[in-house]
Amino acid sequence: MIDWKTIKRSLRYAQRTAGDLRSGHWFRFALPGPEIDPAWPEAFAIRQHVLPSETLEQKLTNIGLACQRLGQITIEPQQIFSFWAILGAPTAAKGYRASRNIVRGQLATETGGGLCQVAGLVYHLALKSGLDILERHAHSVDIYREEERFTPLGSDAAVVFGYKDLRFMNNLAQPIRFDFALNPEQLTGRLLCPAPVPVYELEFRRQSEPAQERVEVWRRRERELEYLGESRYLRSMSTG
Repeated sequence: MIDWKTIKRSLRYAQRTAGDLRSGHWFRFALPGPEIDPAWPEAFAIRQHVLPSETLEQKLTNIGLACQRLGQITIEPQQIFSFWAILGAPTAAKGYRASRNIVRGQLATETGGGLCQVAGLVYHLALKSGLDILERHAHSVDIYREEERFTPLGSDAAVVFGYKDLRFMNNLAQPIRFDFALNPEQLTGRLLCPAPVPVYELEFRRQSEPAQERVEVWRRRERELEYLGESRYLRSMSTG
């Protein structure tokens, strides 16, 4: 049977790749390279709970595969981090399994489900270190109750192969790496770099509207606040 969804995503990814070649971004992507001494100091870390679910085992497998791959990347100054350029398609042939995902605003089970938690953690790390965000997508629906929330609303990153990527540029004066630790209850992401870097305080300002939540993201630089943008989330029935 023909898997039209996979074909469409592959075609869309090919179109994006052609655009990246034309713009020159493709040649600036950070990609896996030779092993280097990983003994760089930790700038800071962010820890998130991994919520229990019927597909937790599959989700942990997917998160572990992605973290292993992302942990091989050194992002040099002026290089671009692209989630999908590093991971490629999350297929069963690569070991990815079917787990929970949000598809068109509804919960569904897809191969590679759970990778958005990794993308959101990397996005949060990038925001706090002042990196230049080039592409990030919020989820369309907020599916969590407040007591379930493992990261601030507005710090998520939806990734869909071929369509939605997470991209940022290393605008620091030194290379950086990410390191991860995973267990069945917690995912930790660390930013590593040869010398100290500024770590910025973030504010996620929420405003409730009749059918949605609006979240503004602000970053404090010394005494000034920098507006980074806003996200809008429809409320699912589970969040009230």
